[in-house]
Amino acid sequence: MSTKKFFNKVFFQSGQSLIEVLIATTVVALVLTSIAAGMVMSLKTSSESKYRSFANFYSQEAMEFFKRERVKLGWTDFQDTLLGFSSTNICLMSLPANLIDLAGFASSCTEGEVFVGNEFTRSVNIVSPSADKIVITISVNWYDGDQEKALNLDGVFKEY
Repeated sequence: MSTKKFFNKVFFQSGQSLIEVLIATTVVALVLTSIAAGMVMSLKTSSESKYRSFANFYSQEAMEFFKRERVKLGWTDFQDTLLGFSSTNICLMSLPANLIDLAGFASSCTEGEVFVGNEFTRSVNIVSPSADKIVITISVNWYDGDQEKALNLDGVFKEY
């Protein structure tokens, strides 16, 4: 093999391998970037799902309180107690022992009034569209980053 052929072969092979290395590095970088983006999206979705699950639990917990009180008091006392409150929008950070104690709660949640690790607020809105019907809406709010999220649960109570 002549010296010229040898140097031409070595020169072209090293150029090809450099291009191959650059292409391989680019492909690996793209794959790793997409994997990292997928992991970030997965963590965000998981976090949002966790908060929504907690919010759902807190709203159902409050609704169960009202269902229990409806059965315990009977329709007339339940309706009279709820409609006797001075405000129909009540901040419900913790559950009272009974429906009558609910009257002592604040009329609405103030700024910074939260529960469960300073993340959630829970309020109750009571509406009576007719004499034999009460609609109770439980609202649980929280912040996910800089966005406020909310979950509302409606319960309709009627006289049997």
